[in-house]
Amino acid sequence: MALYTITTAAAELGCHKSNVSRYAARHGLGMRIGRLVILSARDVSRLRRNMPGRTGNPNFIASNNLGLPTKKIKKKTKKGR
Repeated sequence: MALYTITTAAAELGCHKSNVSRYAARHGLGMRIGRLVILSARDVSRLRRNMPGRTGNPNFIASNNLGLPTKKIKKKTKKGR
């Protein structure tokens, strides 16, 4: 049975170690020994299924529905200052 730390699991999954520890805690995976979290091969395969494969803000929209660029908002400047 293979055992992984958060760092080695992150290297295997191709993501940052903070993401692995977050999703492991969220799904109740791994065994904590002091500050160290040990993951089994089964835990790593569950993480691979449960972790999203994308990065960034899921609510970000690059353009509107019509494919047109968004309008730039002009700043109002005060004259005389």
